[in-house]
Amino acid sequence: KTSKLEIYGDGQTPSLSIPSDMIENKEKTISCSSVIGNPENAVKLGVKRPGENSFSIQSSGVSTVDSTTDEMREQCNYQKTVSFTQTFGSTWNLTDVGCFVSNGSSTFETSDSKTEDTIILVTENYCQGESDYAKKYNPRGCSYYVQCFGEMPSSLPCGSGTCFSFDNDSPCYHCRSAPYPCNITST
Repeated sequence: KTSKLEIYGDGQTPSLSIPSDMIENKEKTISCSSVIGNPENAVKLGVKRPGENSFSIQSSGVSTVDSTTDEMREQCNYQKTVSFTQTFGSTWNLTDVGCFVSNGSSTFETSDSKTEDTIILVTENYCQGESDYAKKYNPRGCSYYVQCFGEMPSSLPCGSGTCFSFDNDSPCYHCRSAPYPCNITST
């Protein structure tokens, strides 16, 4: 008599990576990685444009990499990373990106293992008319700022626990000391 042992594991909440330096019309990569359980499920990226009610699967330009280590295989776990690289024009601004573990029939809305974030673009002309090295508020929130190099914007992070200060000499202060609205919370 032969017995068969099958080990099942659920997928874990995926990790979604949207670069903090999203400048309009610049090429960037968005990626998502997750332990996908056993038997192997799939990691999917979905997008929901402003005004849309649900996520649609991003299939154009998506690549998938098996990032499973030998140690993970021994524990009957598998990890996949999906990503897509493209130039993000203005129509991508305020688009929600979702990442979820799919068992083949699940959608973003029905998946138990999902995460989402929003693409917030700095417009390519954000520094037009600004002095060289000017520092400006970043639309992504107070944990970031935009530094102008000529008329080219560059999105930069403030350090941990600091927020944009609206001060060209010291762009980031402790959040409690930063001026309104950045003294409220670090976002």
